[in-house]
Amino acid sequence: MLESFGSSIEHIEDGSSLSIPMIRSWLQSCEEGHARCNTLVAGENRSISRLLVIDVESMCLVEAEEPRYFALSYVWGTAKVLMTLKENFNELKISGALERYGEKVPRLIRDVILFMQKLGERYIWVDSLCIVQDSYDTKMDLIRNMDIIYGEAVCTIIAHGSMDASASLPGVWEGTRRPCRVTTTRELGEHNTEVLICSPCHYSLNPSIYDSRGWTFQEQLLSRRRLVFGADEVFFSCHSQNAGDWCENPLTDLGNLVTKHPLVRTLNSEGSAIAVQPNLNPDLAGMANTWKTEQAILSLRKLAPDSNNAIERMKEVIYIYTSAVTHYSTRNLTYSSDILNAFSGILSTLERSYGFGSGSSVYGLLGKYFFYNFHFMAQMGNRRDGWPSWSWVGWDSQIFFLERETPEQLELKVKTGYLIDKEEVRMIGGVSLHQAKDGAEAISQPPPLLSTSDLTTQEEDGIPPNVISGLLSTSSKLPLFAFWADIAPPGVPRIRPHPIRTHFIRIWKDGYEQCGHVHESFGGRYETCRITEEEWARCRLVFLSHSPRRCVFHIYADCECKGTCNTLVVDPGADGEEGGERLYVRRVAMGEVCGNEWDNVKTTREFVVLA
Repeated sequence: MLESFGSSIEHIEDGSSLSIPMIRSWLQSCEEGHARCNTLVAGENRSISRLLVIDVESMCLVEAEEPRYFALSYVWGTAKVLMTLKENFNELKISGALERYGEKVPRLIRDVILFMQKLGERYIWVDSLCIVQDSYDTKMDLIRNMDIIYGEAVCTIIAHGSMDASASLPGVWEGTRRPCRVTTTRELGEHNTEVLICSPCHYSLNPSIYDSRGWTFQEQLLSRRRLVFGADEVFFSCHSQNAGDWCENPLTDLGNLVTKHPLVRTLNSEGSAIAVQPNLNPDLAGMANTWKTEQAILSLRKLAPDSNNAIERMKEVIYIYTSAVTHYSTRNLTYSSDILNAFSGILSTLERSYGFGSGSSVYGLLGKYFFYNFHFMAQMGNRRDGWPSWSWVGWDSQIFFLERETPEQLELKVKTGYLIDKEEVRMIGGVSLHQAKDGAEAISQPPPLLSTSDLTTQEEDGIPPNVISGLLSTSSKLPLFAFWADIAPPGVPRIRPHPIRTHFIRIWKDGYEQCGHVHESFGGRYETCRITEEEWARCRLVFLSHSPRRCVFHIYADCECKGTCNTLVVDPGADGEEGGERLYVRRVAMGEVCGNEWDNVKTTREFVVLA
């Protein structure tokens, strides 16, 4: 490439060692100049008075009081990771313990400790060592507080260029990262010079594995400062500026844009750039310029409502929440059981920032705006075992939401429901956006627990007395969600695959005239869920909300359109399935039907129980 450019190489920067003074200056500039980045989770005081951290001077675990600490965000991968367990906990608290363990401590963590020593910082929090992994209660308590742990760390070290815990932290040792750039120049004329800066990582087409992992998503979002170790350089970002604004090689990020070409600068006789064609290292692009990650960071940076207007506040939090879920749901988890744990820090942040009350979320759905969040749709109809079908955590697919930018378009037809879980019943409800216009406030506390007497004295929209016992018994194994709604009879309108593109599911009225569609796809190359025509035929449509927007069939038609009716597609199961009468149905998909056609459907008011 350089030869074709037509000039000789001026110099090669090998990038073999970190600039510790430069990194210190970034931290100092932020701590002294960015008031926003100095705000702790709970204001001026720390939320955790004592925290188990690694003391890099004593080389052991210590319980420090309100420590100034860093945190590490990395990919465990398949590497063998030393973990703190009940049996070795006391041993790891003895001075020099980590030195005695030697290479049993993963290389990445050893490198991070060395970096901390060079930086002159004493404490760092690393999940594998600072959580007693076989102490369930302690572990779950810390998982629920990930927003505090990463949010109150002075800075999070992100091992973005390290494949797993056995890899090095690029730049701590010589030869552990690629050359930063190769620079060459040529004269364009009497006064102009063109400079080519080419980084070898142009040929790296794959993003870092870090960007694909579920746990790392909230760790990077919840951190107020991020020191990102890419494959060939380090850069710094914080709540007050974009990622890549401060990096070891400023020319790598001129304009903060991403192209697949070398960076070319045209200089005038005074050495000033008069034209720039920028390039950003793909390793950095995966972290800083991937659209999904960047949008989620920009949303969650707010961490507090910007508006006192009830409508705007509701729209804002719904947008932030749905953005985070959409981006997070593309990530991978080693254990599918972690789907909620790895998102819990973001839920806690939203609950605290908007005054919802701790624990108000319901299986990943914001309790305050439950029925808006209920309008989710999976890109593919793949189920996640062990989780309820009525929440997005029960679907192994990227998740999207209806009207996430304009939730006021959803005219809710269901506003109250019941969570029946572990033989307890809680009422779920809230104020719609239309009610908020009148100044009404939605609930701001966890859903209230209902007693048996409460259940038997509910009014018209209460739980039918004849099913209470069965629901409580079933809920010991399956979390249920129940509500009253208008439901179409089986087969009306008819749900079945498109006759040619069979993984697309359509809703039909008489003959083959379409009147709606199912948002999810089934039976394609990447879908594991297969549903037969007979199974679709027994499914029913549950009326959730109405949108005034014209349906897809009447967008350009010169006729009256009564909007779009948003429906849940539910499967009651085959006769005799699971033995005896089945008390519940399962959510299959989200569908929409033309309002003109829905008016002709003879719906019935029924009590729907979802599992």
